[in-house]
Amino acid sequence: MIDGSSGSRITGNKGSLGLYILPVAPTGLSSGAVTSSTAVINFTAPAAKYGVIGYNAYNNGVKIGQYSGATSITLTGLTGTTTYSITLAAYNINGVSTQSSALSVTTP
Repeated sequence: MIDGSSGSRITGNKGSLGLYILPVAPTGLSSGAVTSSTAVINFTAPAAKYGVIGYNAYNNGVKIGQYSGATSITLTGLTGTTTYSITLAAYNINGVSTQSSALSVTTP
């Protein structure tokens, strides 16, 4: 397997250039409504989606959820008065992107 910062690797389905393409990480994470048990996370989907199916959410590098669809997700099951370091990674049939920059979210 050959990984590069461009998101290309040699495993999975081939892209138009004959390379196996991983998705690019989402950007622009920001928090929306935050309660003691939920948090809305808004983000910008990658411009080059490469067949993105959905997004994995992580807290301090540990996967805490998997989501599909739009450019916002709602994290549930959070604990009050706790700070979370949230990152997102896009995934497609070839694998998972690198994780986004972290967003710090503190529940009341």
